[in-house]
Amino acid sequence: MGATLYETLTEIGTRHLFFVGVATNICVETTLRHACCLGFHPVIISDAVAGVGPKSKVEATFYNVRLSFGYVTRTKEILRALRGD
Repeated sequence: MGATLYETLTEIGTRHLFFVGVATNICVETTLRHACCLGFHPVIISDAVAGVGPKSKVEATFYNVRLSFGYVTRTKEILRALRGD
């Protein structure tokens, strides 16, 4: 059996994980919290996710991430950082 995703990521020295996807306030948040518990630094890209239910549910996820689990940013900020601007 091959290495787990966790083993692969730690073996290559991954520290930050970027999160995008659907069901922000359910699936994305759950996975992000787990990544934090495993010692990664999670980053949710707020304009690259879609929530389930009212917008306030997604905003609550962003609040929780900022408060306790990681970082919230936008695509343009990630691209700026990758370019070194």
